[in-house]
Amino acid sequence: MTIDLSKIPEVLQSVLVSIVLIPFWIISIYIFNKDLYNTNDYLIITCLCISLTIISNIFMLFIGFIPKIHKDIFHLNLSVKSAVYQSVVLSIFICVCHYLKTRKNINIEFTMFLYIYFIPLFILFLVNIVILRLSQK
Repeated sequence: MTIDLSKIPEVLQSVLVSIVLIPFWIISIYIFNKDLYNTNDYLIITCLCISLTIISNIFMLFIGFIPKIHKDIFHLNLSVKSAVYQSVVLSIFICVCHYLKTRKNINIEFTMFLYIYFIPLFILFLVNIVILRLSQK
């Protein structure tokens, strides 16, 4: 049985690309919230990882698309670029925060890690909205 990837709708392809981010979120939960990870409640952990992936994808896709006002937000090419960018950024943030937690004894919990990751995305999102509003005038 072979699967022809060209027959899969592009929206579904872009969603499948974003699944790449789920292991990064699982690693961050393991490093920054061991209590949740040790509960072995895999349903909650999976739902949390999927939710964080969706939220970060929405931010990234809108950050990439708002200045261009592109009609197809789930274009596969941009979804791949977004997933690669997010994996690199998440890897860097995980490494830096883990270093600060283990070597410098700075207590970084999972919520702080989420703030560190999402606040810059939110700021970029707002900046792009302002740019869009100014360019329409």
